Amino acid sequence: MENQKHNWVAVDIAKDELDLLDDRRGWKGRNESGAINRLVAGFKKRSDVWVICEATGGYEREFVAALHAAQIKVCVVSPNRVRAFARSEGVLAKTDKIDAAMILKFAKNKNLRPTQPPPKEQVEVAALMDRRTQLNDFLTQEKNRVQNSPSAIHGLIKKMIRTIERQIETVEKQIRAIVESTQTMRERHKLFCSVSGIGEVTSWSLIAYLDELGKLKRSEVVALVGLAPFNRDSGKKKGKRYIQGGRAKLRSSLYMAAKTAARFNPVIKPYVQRLLEKEKPYNCVMVAAMRKLIIHLHCLTKNPQLILASKTQ
Repeated sequence: MENQKHNWVAVDIAKDELDLLDDRRGWKGRNESGAINRLVAGFKKRSDVWVICEATGGYEREFVAALHAAQIKVCVVSPNRVRAFARSEGVLAKTDKIDAAMILKFAKNKNLRPTQPPPKEQVEVAALMDRRTQLNDFLTQEKNRVQNSPSAIHGLIKKMIRTIERQIETVEKQIRAIVESTQTMRERHKLFCSVSGIGEVTSWSLIAYLDELGKLKRSEVVALVGLAPFNRDSGKKKGKRYIQGGRAKLRSSLYMAAKTAARFNPVIKPYVQRLLEKEKPYNCVMVAAMRKLIIHLHCLTKNPQLILASKTQ
């Protein structure tokens, strides 16, 4: 198999430690700047090194960024894929050493492509969007506390609410500045917002979390977002299809966009109505609307001259 020709180094990443494994040995490293730089320097001395690791909620970011900066090929894969592969191999136990071994075996058995480094501006927008989500969650909690707390502390809570709202305004101002100062982002933002149902925040989410839009096949983009339905059939049984995985941060924004499009978009609205008339469950209808919306955005990105349900119609 082609992947076996590469000198794979599998890395299981934790908050403080890195468990590394190649065909010769296994060793540990610290997940901090100095240790990462030394590891990367060692990789550069070896020929045709490909590093593979899992996406671990952010703990991998500094390590992956250092590999990209050193022009070392790295594949960042979903932990779910590796875990499913381990189960298919009959491996149910889970330790850092076992995980590293499974990641290495996964690399050798799958046809993987290197993960491309995202543009610096996209990384910044994604970080700011993450922070915006955190602040909004905190704001909701504080507003709920006003309803469920003694009046003696209402003043303190309301003061915190005003502080959070000011921080959200600051974050949004920073996002706008980055988008406006970057030509590609500015053009995409204008394009996305021209579609009825897509607002400013959804457009920012697309820019931050789906750089692949317009670059891959339509089916691949739908699967990346997590809107591809999976069959559950066995013999004569026809089970309900369902979606799973994908980029949840983007899906939450797309859901709100789809609800708006279902009311005002001249293409999505009749589509949703037809499905509801067939007595399809509301959530299934919204998933279908989200899928139709993301496919249109994908086609629009590839062909900006395409006009379908724009706000100017």
